[in-house]
Amino acid sequence: MLSRISSRPLHSLPLRSAACGASGVYGRATAPTRKLHHDRRAFHSQQPRLDSSPTFQAHSRVTSPSPLEATSNASAVVVNTDPNTGIATLTLRNNPVNSLTTEFMSEIAAAVQELSAGYPDVDGGARALLVRSECKAFSAGLNLESIAGASEESLRPLSLALRKLVLAFLTTPLPTVAEVTGSAIAGGAVIAMLCDQRVGLNDAKMRIGLSETSVGLPPPRFVTALAEDILGKRGAYRHLMLGSLLSPEDALTAGYLDAVHADQTSVSSDAQSRLTHLARIQAHARYSAKLQLRRSVFWALGEDEDAFVAEMWELVSDPRTQEAVGRTWEELQKKKRAR
Repeated sequence: MLSRISSRPLHSLPLRSAACGASGVYGRATAPTRKLHHDRRAFHSQQPRLDSSPTFQAHSRVTSPSPLEATSNASAVVVNTDPNTGIATLTLRNNPVNSLTTEFMSEIAAAVQELSAGYPDVDGGARALLVRSECKAFSAGLNLESIAGASEESLRPLSLALRKLVLAFLTTPLPTVAEVTGSAIAGGAVIAMLCDQRVGLNDAKMRIGLSETSVGLPPPRFVTALAEDILGKRGAYRHLMLGSLLSPEDALTAGYLDAVHADQTSVSSDAQSRLTHLARIQAHARYSAKLQLRRSVFWALGEDEDAFVAEMWELVSDPRTQEAVGRTWEELQKKKRAR
């Protein structure tokens, strides 16, 4: 009785005009006449080389390991591909709450890129991607410790890893569904929102939302654009400004989730069904639609990685940000010590 299915299809996400994305809405002037194929080529060209990422080779698995292998692998990112369905499952398990460190984000990005390579032309390769968590949270986002007291030097690799993670999901031609069975907060919500669809567990203890402002951190431009794409203009205005953290039912109403279910089995079944349906759609047509629908996020992210790093540093280094984030971090540490 608790299971609810949203009728929001992928193509119902709002698509704004090029003029809007190119205006000062996101603080960056971009030529509105830029062609879609140029966007795709430019952003793919900035992806890190897969063969230069030893982290992926050492810590994740793209084959189909036995249940024993999957359980014994101690990596933070594990990928299993079902040879029968072609659905690859990317499991996040950076205990305890999948905090987004530089290394963890780099692993996730490399895994998504590896799975995407050659699609849809590689026989036996992944045909769709399911993102799930093995931890108590889907992801709690960036660790505030990495923000509080950050230097320009220490923030750069974190910013670059975040950018590569976002681009990996934005540019993958694979259909993607997030299985959200734990809290998805700030950057954790971003990962879920970057997927084509999101299915959640109706757990009263879970919270989902872009909570950056609630801890004193101004959202980057791409987060604002992503919020508008998924939540709509009014929803983004409401929830991003407030830093709202919502229950699964409220997250469904807001648009963070496309469906919620009362139990894990139903969540998994629905996620698999959605991936199967998405994978049946002609790949080129579906991928082209995805790139067009996400164009405002591309533009807000920008083509220049140094400019993105500079934007992140400007946001983080502001004394008001440091004071607010530092205070929140100290409060969290006090609560942790009191347990």
